Amino acid sequence: MVVGQFVSDPFLQMLLLSITAICVYAPYGPLWAIPTAIVPASIAGAALGLQNAIGNLGGYYGPKVVGMLKDATGDFHAGFYFLAGSLVLAAITTLILGRFVNPTAKADSGGRSELKLSQNV
Repeated sequence: MVVGQFVSDPFLQMLLLSITAICVYAPYGPLWAIPTAIVPASIAGAALGLQNAIGNLGGYYGPKVVGMLKDATGDFHAGFYFLAGSLVLAAITTLILGRFVNPTAKADSGGRSELKLSQNV
């Protein structure tokens, strides 16, 4: 996404943007599986609803911030840097949350792993 801001060829820009889209949409399956792996079955539905609500906020504020940055700077560079930074922040958050899942714990009857809250982040 960031490299595409320094390329002037429209075909190469579209190719880089397509690669970005592939990389963004590829983890959707595991992304929706994370809450069911780390929370008890009784609240898995609420966890998925919260995840969806936060995603909807991103769907509203992402374009809004990109537009505000475009108006402030006159080009889309700052907006794309913001989006790239958001993707990096999401990856770091996922890595941190992934430390709470105990892969060796026996799964409960719903097939969910137990939380490992004793590990420091």
